[in-house]
Amino acid sequence: MELYPWQKKVIEESVRYPKRALFAAPRLGKTLATTTMMANLIPGENSLVVAPLSVCGVWKGELEQQGIRSQPLYLASLVEAASALYEGVDGAVILNYDKLPDLLFALKKWKPQGLVFDESHLLKNPQSARSKAARRLATSPTFLRILTGTPSPNHYGDLWAQMTLVHPEVWGRTWTPFAQRYLIRDAIYPSKIIGHNNVPELRGMLNADADIVRREDVFGPDTWQVVERMVDLPEGARKAYDTLVKEWLLYHEQAGEVSVDHTLKRLIRLQQLCSGYLRNEEGQDYQMHSAKIDAVLADLDEIVESEEKAVIFHRFTWEGDHLAEAIQRRFPHVPVFKMDGNTSSSNRTAGEAGIRDCPTSAIMVAQTRTAALGISFAEATHALFVSQSFSFVDEEQARDRVYKPGVNRCVTYYRCVGTVDEFIAKVIANKTGIHDAVTHADIREMSYGFLRR
Repeated sequence: MELYPWQKKVIEESVRYPKRALFAAPRLGKTLATTTMMANLIPGENSLVVAPLSVCGVWKGELEQQGIRSQPLYLASLVEAASALYEGVDGAVILNYDKLPDLLFALKKWKPQGLVFDESHLLKNPQSARSKAARRLATSPTFLRILTGTPSPNHYGDLWAQMTLVHPEVWGRTWTPFAQRYLIRDAIYPSKIIGHNNVPELRGMLNADADIVRREDVFGPDTWQVVERMVDLPEGARKAYDTLVKEWLLYHEQAGEVSVDHTLKRLIRLQQLCSGYLRNEEGQDYQMHSAKIDAVLADLDEIVESEEKAVIFHRFTWEGDHLAEAIQRRFPHVPVFKMDGNTSSSNRTAGEAGIRDCPTSAIMVAQTRTAALGISFAEATHALFVSQSFSFVDEEQARDRVYKPGVNRCVTYYRCVGTVDEFIAKVIANKTGIHDAVTHADIREMSYGFLRR
């Protein structure tokens, strides 16, 4: 496979930098560059790759293409995985993050000489069990790479737990000195970061220990057309929405100050209503309207007529089920694939292949967080977001699944007028943390889109 110039460069420099970070935008080939380094630097040595479960299968395929024997222990139980490690399994072990803390002792006994952490931003919390386990493992390997396209999704404080794996002598072996020098923390809530200090020094450290590759450096500027499709709530749904807001206001007046978690639960309930359904006291979902689904179907008419492909991203499982059913009814001749948190690895692969290989129009209905990593929908020309998550990172990574160099892509957002949809859109556009945003927002502002009504 032909390598990009940036891949050749980092591979050539890997002897000089055996431990380093590789921060590259999605789908630029971080995995290929890393497995090539592994084949060159530690051939025949035991190595460990830790990745999200959804992309472990990708690593298996890439390692095998390099002639590296892979051991997919992410498919094994904890007992089976531990037994294999104690018995001295050979090759490259692939683990998902959830197994890492429980297998720490067995992994240290196994003594991998190569260590790779994919999507390393998942280690950003210094106090998490996976982050602590990663730091204990990182002391002995001769080769180490951390990979992600979003190294600091919230603030520069996210960097420490990742970069100390690469160069602890520079980044420090404990969190507190780093935080004192580079972070401005809230006096009442120290975990809340409100600013940064010594930023030029911090960026200099980062540039010294990381290869940073942006997509525009490789392919030129992105070519996205962004469309905002405003949808009116039907009369009955609007009345139900206003009732929920009034109940929230009354609760707030009676309870006084309420927690952020409570506020987020209220926002999610309003967002669910915008998406078309409500959940009753028994936990059952029932449909209130189909306004967004109808808007999506109307846009799909033209997409299908043009024999183009589309990926429809959604937040809630209910949406995915009803969207898929409605699309299959409307376009019975068009292949429709579905992907959410319950989709098996084999079905994920089949769905990805279906979008890639179908000669005419095809549609994927995908839960945003599920499809944000390790998937390529490069043959699709449309990304449709029916509902948005609270995370800018999830949104960006999901959108980047639908990307092909030099080809125009259309991104459409469906938002109900005068609702929480507008508030969420503003938060994501500003890359603001949702916890910070709701702390400083009024209930009416959150519920009705910055008082545009």
